[in-house]
Amino acid sequence: MTRLPQTASLHILSSIQHLSAVRDFLEHAARSFGFGEGDCLRIGLAGEEIFSYVCSLDAAGGTVELGVQSHGYQLRVTFLFDAASFDPWAFNLGARVSLEDEASLEGLGLLLASRMTDGFAINLRQSGRIELLLLKDKSYPDEPVSGLWPPPQAETVLVREATPDDIRQFAARLRQAAPDGSHPPFLLSAPRLADMVASGDYRMMAVVADNGTVLGGVAWHERNERSIEIYGPYLVTAPAADCAGLLLEALLGQVAKQRALCLLSRWTPPELLAGEFELLGQISLRDDHGGELVQQMMYRQLKEDVGSRVWGVPEIETFLQGEYDRLFFAREMVVASRDSSPRPAHSVFAAVLERARRAVTLTAVLDGEDAESNLKRQLAVLAQENLPNVFFEIDLGFAWQAALIPVLLRNGFVPKLVMPYAGRADVVLFQKVFAA
Repeated sequence: MTRLPQTASLHILSSIQHLSAVRDFLEHAARSFGFGEGDCLRIGLAGEEIFSYVCSLDAAGGTVELGVQSHGYQLRVTFLFDAASFDPWAFNLGARVSLEDEASLEGLGLLLASRMTDGFAINLRQSGRIELLLLKDKSYPDEPVSGLWPPPQAETVLVREATPDDIRQFAARLRQAAPDGSHPPFLLSAPRLADMVASGDYRMMAVVADNGTVLGGVAWHERNERSIEIYGPYLVTAPAADCAGLLLEALLGQVAKQRALCLLSRWTPPELLAGEFELLGQISLRDDHGGELVQQMMYRQLKEDVGSRVWGVPEIETFLQGEYDRLFFAREMVVASRDSSPRPAHSVFAAVLERARRAVTLTAVLDGEDAESNLKRQLAVLAQENLPNVFFEIDLGFAWQAALIPVLLRNGFVPKLVMPYAGRADVVLFQKVFAA
């Protein structure tokens, strides 16, 4: 059964004397929502640092609105405030502070907050207020290595909404059956996956044999109203029937009445989607030994695509036109440029790390004059961390993001594929060329 998100809120003056009240509120909210003490401590400390920073910006004593929402597997904390001089540079992966640089020390609190949480977003409201969202994933215990499972009795199979027991068995079998890096890590943790499904943010179907043995599963979630991302189907035993086909059929039946125009698959083995999905493109992943694994990305159209407008730049116009012609996407491209319009001094790029694949995906959060030097700093950090598989997603629904493309090209990135409607509009995936 889907659980409704649990929420809590606090409106408070941005005065440093309320610092402990903010921390207590966040810790108590997280604790009441079932998060462990370590998670509660980290979100409390992160919130304290953010609030302290906001107070330093607003000497007049404005109001800060805090909202906490639990989705079971993740805590989402929103700060809403007024601050004309807000500079979130410290959220960058390559951000550093120096004892000799007073300006950088002012961002120390933001730097600490960014390192204690698992994600962030920044939005400028139409009212002029700043919305800062912090994400804290729930910590789960390591899953024990499971023993041998009984062989399935698969004279007949059943496809159904995955139960908690189905999820537990699926995750355990997948840990045994699939190599590292071939699937998103959340599928390996039964408690996490069960919470994600129970939240309603994700859905999952399982195919089950006569004796209750789980043979495979497929999960999915809405990226937005127009696209759904799927994970699977994954087969975790030697099936006696076309389990992949049965799972896809069940999935399509579930999403048919939704508004989404397409399905996107970035993880599924392409042979399990043969004949049902189209190829978007492929990426290469370098492993610890210098070998390369080619991974294909697929999509399936669900409803007629009447076309849309996207931003682009002349440097990749040939690439975009070729992909749109090949995939029969009707698009009108409008040229974007980094003109002389005023922009903040500092840009912000978010980073999602995937250690199992030695990969990181960057996205642009805020534009800034230092975009190119910021990118160079982040690439240097990733090289030091021995993460060779570096990607950058550009949302063509934003002119300022499209205008960053020449910066990527000058720093060794090449366009690999286009994901339709994966953001406000299509998202172009760039990959950093491997060092020799």
